[in-house]
Amino acid sequence: MILMIFWILIFLILYSYVGYPSILFVLEFLRKHKRSGEEEKSEYGYPTVSLIISAYNEEKVIEKKIENSLELDYPKDRLKIIVVSDCSTDNTDSITKKYSTKFDNVELVRVKKRGGKNIALNEALPNTSGEIIVFSDANSMYKKDAIKNLVKQFSKKKIGCVIGELKYVNTDSSNVSQGEGFYWRYESFIKRLESRLRLLLLGNGSIFAIRKELYPILEPDVHNDLQIPLEIGYKGYEVIYEPKATAIEKAAESSKEEFKRKVRIINPGLASFLKFRKKIKGLRLFGFISHKLLRWLG
Repeated sequence: MILMIFWILIFLILYSYVGYPSILFVLEFLRKHKRSGEEEKSEYGYPTVSLIISAYNEEKVIEKKIENSLELDYPKDRLKIIVVSDCSTDNTDSITKKYSTKFDNVELVRVKKRGGKNIALNEALPNTSGEIIVFSDANSMYKKDAIKNLVKQFSKKKIGCVIGELKYVNTDSSNVSQGEGFYWRYESFIKRLESRLRLLLLGNGSIFAIRKELYPILEPDVHNDLQIPLEIGYKGYEVIYEPKATAIEKAAESSKEEFKRKVRIINPGLASFLKFRKKIKGLRLFGFISHKLLRWLG
């Protein structure tokens, strides 16, 4: 009996990492999904965008993030850069204020009481004016055309959420950082297939965008990049992956650092699944279990 359980668990792990991507590849081949070049043309030029940067004690990176945001290739009068400070106790707010007094399109929103990322977003989002909301982390640096590549997809009315691509850069030659970079390339390949098959449900907190009117009130103890795409997909809108919209982050340099990061991801992820499992149905449920749930349990 124990031996049988052992082999079943081995099979599930192999299925999650090898079997599921293989099934997606076959489904994509059979489906022969084709994109129309006409579909990709914007119908409304440049919509107004609110770039939301979640921050709590990010004094080490916030200046670099704001500078990176100011250099984005998007009309300055159509892009608002909003740093949402969750009652930071370091110099995050003062650094941001230095830029908000100099640039009209930079704004600091400091929430009244620290309650975590989602509570801060719930307080800040109603007062934003952008037609499109882009979510980012303070340590995620965007390529210049990232916003353009996210926004162009919203010319199709059925698109409710667009998820960009996060790339990790190696700061050294350690096995951990090299492995994380390889793993994320593998993840990107799977997301491309899921997007084409309309199975994508998970976002990426570093870079994803939504139509403002589709923003749901976030639960305090779940991942916003899971709840938001899930709720939007449940409403009948499509959630797609745009690999040309790229964010860059530093890869973990030690196994201890990587383990802590995985724990921060997996624990709320499991809680999110239990809370919203009734809203995940059909092929999307198959994709979620195969891609994430089995991976987390593994």
